[in-house]
Amino acid sequence: MSLAGAVLALLFGYVPGLRQWFEALDGVRKAQVMVGLLLLAAAGAFGASCYTPWVVVECTEAGFWQLVELFIAAVIANQVTYTLAVRPTRTAVEQA
Repeated sequence: MSLAGAVLALLFGYVPGLRQWFEALDGVRKAQVMVGLLLLAAAGAFGASCYTPWVVVECTEAGFWQLVELFIAAVIANQVTYTLAVRPTRTAVEQA
């Protein structure tokens, strides 16, 4: 999950078209987009664990809470990656 958070930050920071769309959003909307995508990734991981051979976490209540911890780690990884790898590359107009 942490890898998903870092990859999302890099995709939205460097992919042409996606970068411009994302930078046009206000700060709150940017956070909502990232958290929403990470929630989808977490739900997909839990669903895959329950209904496919790919086990990310156990398909139990304990596994769900482990996934919550992984989700929090992914949000942190997303923000750290954005702050260290993406934000310094922003132009003055994008940072304003």
